[in-house]
Amino acid sequence: IRENSGSFFVNADPLSDKSPTSSGRCRIDGRLYRISAWEKTASNGTKFLSLAFQLDAKQQILDAEKSAPPKAAYNDDMPF
Repeated sequence: IRENSGSFFVNADPLSDKSPTSSGRCRIDGRLYRISAWEKTASNGTKFLSLAFQLDAKQQILDAEKSAPPKAAYNDDMPF
């Protein structure tokens, strides 16, 4: 996925009424995000999309690997 872009797909098989109507992934500032969208109607009848962004699972793994201490910090000679 290129920087500051992404893809969005219609959710053809939602699990429940609260499932997003569309979802996808994007890259912002070098980090991967999941996008979820729900089609809604405002009180005046105007239709709109409500969006939610969260870190992608792959990005969470990459972040955890970056913050883990280097393997050299572990002493494998310890008896326990």
